[in-house]
Amino acid sequence: MMLPTEFIESFEAQYPKPVLEYVLPDSLTRCPKLFDKINHLVIAKGSLEFMYMDDAGATYDMLNRRYKTVQYPKWGKLENTGYNLIFDTIYKIYGDNLSPRSFAFILEDLANINEITFAAGLQIQMSKFTMEKSIALQQSWFKFCLEYPNTFKMKFEDYVEVIAKLGS
Repeated sequence: MMLPTEFIESFEAQYPKPVLEYVLPDSLTRCPKLFDKINHLVIAKGSLEFMYMDDAGATYDMLNRRYKTVQYPKWGKLENTGYNLIFDTIYKIYGDNLSPRSFAFILEDLANINEITFAAGLQIQMSKFTMEKSIALQQSWFKFCLEYPNTFKMKFEDYVEVIAKLGS
């Protein structure tokens, strides 16, 4: 059943946005820039990650110590030398007044979180939210149809014809 675009837009505008509940390491609060970035990524992507892309287009996964390039799109292991170079770069961006050692401990705390369990917890919350929202939309539409009389009359012959076309 098709719902009018205006009804759906009105419903979307009024329905609250999901509030995800998740736990990040307390140490992350000591680094506000990184805290904001990680929280933004968790909400936007539904997963825990911290990537950095350099000027050459190489992407570095700082939590899993791996990298990929445009020429080699498969993840490769980031050796200590490479990790230290990228660490220095992101430390200058996000480290603020923290010592490099404190910043490294924060990254280590993030890396110790089980990504799969973390993402699954967020996915469960989003699935529950989506189900509740779809039920609310259906109830709103039902109430709308009952309260606002209209002149719509369905021709049953048209319905049978559409179903016959779909079945063949």
